[in-house]
Amino acid sequence: MDMKLFNQIEAKYDLLNTEIDGYYFWNYSRWRLADFYELRKSGGYTSGASAKETKTSILTVLKNIKIPVKSCDMLVINHPRRVMIDGIYECIYTDKIVEQIGNAVVLEEPYEGSHSKPVHTPNLFYTDIIGLQCYLHCVMTQVFRPKEFERVKNEITARINNPIKELNEVYHVEIKPDIIVNEMMYGYFMYQKEYLFYKKIIKRLRPKVILEVVSYNRECMVVNEIAKEMNIPTIELQHGIIGEEHSAYNFPQGYDIKQFPQYIFLFSEYWKNKASFPIAEAERIATGYPHLERMANRFISYRENRAKQKTILFLSSGPIGDKLSQIAVDLKKSLDADKFRIIYKLHPKEYVTWQQDYPHLIEAGVEVIDTNQINLYELFAISDVQVSGYNSTTVFEGLYFNLQTFILNYATAVEIDDLCKKGVACYFDDATELAALLNSDMSIDLPKNNFWQSNALENTVNEIYKIMND
Repeated sequence: MDMKLFNQIEAKYDLLNTEIDGYYFWNYSRWRLADFYELRKSGGYTSGASAKETKTSILTVLKNIKIPVKSCDMLVINHPRRVMIDGIYECIYTDKIVEQIGNAVVLEEPYEGSHSKPVHTPNLFYTDIIGLQCYLHCVMTQVFRPKEFERVKNEITARINNPIKELNEVYHVEIKPDIIVNEMMYGYFMYQKEYLFYKKIIKRLRPKVILEVVSYNRECMVVNEIAKEMNIPTIELQHGIIGEEHSAYNFPQGYDIKQFPQYIFLFSEYWKNKASFPIAEAERIATGYPHLERMANRFISYRENRAKQKTILFLSSGPIGDKLSQIAVDLKKSLDADKFRIIYKLHPKEYVTWQQDYPHLIEAGVEVIDTNQINLYELFAISDVQVSGYNSTTVFEGLYFNLQTFILNYATAVEIDDLCKKGVACYFDDATELAALLNSDMSIDLPKNNFWQSNALENTVNEIYKIMND
C-alpha cells in the first residue's frame, strides 16, 4: 500500500493530533484501517471479540487472575504467540533477554483465548482480567449510558467523514465510515479502563525501561503513552519486515506520536531507513535477532549432512498458496528426482485445510510440512534453495543460511522486490522458468550481516542497560 498518500491525508486533516477526551482515536486504529484499504475490498472489517472468543476469554480469566505486585528494573510486554522449543513454550523475542536482565516482570495477553503452557518465563503475569473488564465496560456503557455512546459516535463521525471519503477516492474502494466509527468508538471506551489499569501497574512497578514486541498492539500503545508521561523509556524489538508499505511504522513527518515507543531495536543497519519512523535515527538501534542466531547455531551442523540432492524449500502463505503449490507440483514433474528434493512448508494457518485447498499436492506426492514439530530453521539448514512469493520475514531468514532465493512474481511487496533488484533473489513467473533457473546452477554469495547484526543477544542486553542507566 502506498503509505505516502495515506500520510498526506493524515497530515491534511491533522488526524494524528485528533483526540476525544484524551483518546487519540485515529492513532489507535490507523494501522488496521490502512491494512483494510490494502485489501481493496469493503466489508469484513470487525472490531471486538466474537461471542465465542468472549466466552473463552472469561474462562481463561477465571484461571489466570494475576496482577504484578513487585517493583522491577524492566517491564516486558511479550508476544503471546509462544513457540514450543525443547518441550517448553517460549516467547522467542523476549524470554532469553529476560533471563539476562534478571529483575524483570513480564505481562502477557491471551492468544486466541488462552495461554500456552508449560513456560519457564519468570515473574510472568497474565492481563486477561484487564481485557475482560474493558470489554464489560464497553457493554455496560452502551446499555446504561446510551447518550454517552451516541455523543462519542457523533464526534468521531464528524471528524473522519471527509478523510474517509478522500481515502476511498484515492484507493478506489468504498468503505462506509460507520464501519470505521464502530472500531474507534469501542476503542474509546476500552481505553478509559485500559489506561487506568496500566497506569496503576506501571506506578507500582516503577520500571527503568519497558520492552515490547508489537508496538501497534493496543496494550503497548496505552503503555507507551503512560511511559512518556512518566519519563520511562520504551523499546520495541523488531519482529518482522519493516518497510515503506507497513502502516504501523510510516508517519508524516513532524509529529510526536505518543503511542509509539521511544526506541526500536532493529535486525541490522539495513532496516534503519526503510520506513518513515516517527523517531530520530539515533533512536533506531541495530542489535540483531537473538532467536535467529540461536536457532542457526543449533542447526548449522545439519548443513554438513544434507542430502546429495539439491533441496528446494517452498515457503507457502495463504495469499499465494494456490499458485505456489501448483508450481511445486509442476516443478516436481519436470525436475530429475535423483538430483532435486522438494519440500513444501505450509504456513501455520494452512495446516488444517491444506488437503482440501491443495489436493494436487497430495496427488503429486510432494513432501508437505504441516506441523510445527519440525523446526523452520532445521528446514533452512538442510535446504539449498528457498522459493517464496510474499512479504515474509522468512525470506530474509533463509538468506541468513545463504540459500538461493527465488520469488514468484505475484503480489510481492517493495522489500522483496528490492532483493530481486539487487540480485540477492531472482523473480520467476512459472514452473518452467523456475526449473530452468535451478538447472542453471546459479549461486549467490551474501554476507550474513547485510540483513542481520551478529552477536544479537549481547547487543540487545547491552543496549537495554545503556538506556536503563542513561
